[in-house]
Amino acid sequence: MKSLILFAMTLSQFALAIPVLNQNAAGNSRIIVIWPDSVDADLFYFAPSAVRISKTNEGTAKFSLVQYRTNCTRFTNNCQSKALLTTLFVANYLDEEIKLAQDAIRRHRPQARFSTIPFTSGKLDFIETAAVFIDKHDCDPLSGQAIDEIPCSLTLNRKGMTVLMPRFARGETLPLKFNYTIEGVLARPDNKFETAKIKYGVAVYLGGEELADHPDLVQRFIWQ
Repeated sequence: MKSLILFAMTLSQFALAIPVLNQNAAGNSRIIVIWPDSVDADLFYFAPSAVRISKTNEGTAKFSLVQYRTNCTRFTNNCQSKALLTTLFVANYLDEEIKLAQDAIRRHRPQARFSTIPFTSGKLDFIETAAVFIDKHDCDPLSGQAIDEIPCSLTLNRKGMTVLMPRFARGETLPLKFNYTIEGVLARPDNKFETAKIKYGVAVYLGGEELADHPDLVQRFIWQ
């Protein structure tokens, strides 16, 4: 899931705080990663475990769907039915595991502070079985924090409307993946650093309880 792209430049020290990408302050955990800072010994970074549809303060999914037809003319009946799906995704965390790791770190560093990891670019990837439902999408933020909401718009074709809407109403999800790039440094054996990037990927859940709990958002679009 992770691949390193090393820069050629090597630096002996850094003026700005930046995560050390080849160290995990969470110990031997295979579930979460907590990166230490290269300068501030009390600063640590963590990443989300998944991405889900964001909710309002009232608990309603930030999700909308507009159905429309295209390629219609006065002389032909070749209209194509499509739908514009817009939503906001938000990071989801393994809260219990993160708290356990943070508590373990605080036992050694009582002043420890924790921050979500910043990313420099992001891209939503579609597995082959999902791509057949979607004509195009715009879900690629340029940069931000892992905790930021990610705006996403998808153009569903007729097959996407026919197949996905009943699934969403039942609480099922469309599997996607959000890949983003983290910039930081690698600690070398000679106690120096070299700049690096990590490509990090997390699962995206489009659907699930966020839509099943609010059937009004999808049921009126179900085609029989």
